[in-house]
Amino acid sequence: MRRLAFECHNAAREASRPAATAVARACGQAAAIAHMAAHSRNIVDYTSKALNGQSLEEELDWQRAQLPVQFCSYVYGQFI
Repeated sequence: MRRLAFECHNAAREASRPAATAVARACGQAAAIAHMAAHSRNIVDYTSKALNGQSLEEELDWQRAQLPVQFCSYVYGQFI
């Protein structure tokens, strides 16, 4: 999983648009969760950058709805 995460971050460095960079980094962080669960805490930041402020709350609501309940407090801490 670390190798896959690094490949996503390499793709982010090669991206020519900020949103593409942010999406690649979000994917890298998501893959890295299998290696170290704390990486999940960075996904909100990269999602914000990828969306460039457009419909951020709607996207984050969708992400929260997809997350199994037992992981919500770990991923979002006190924010939920």
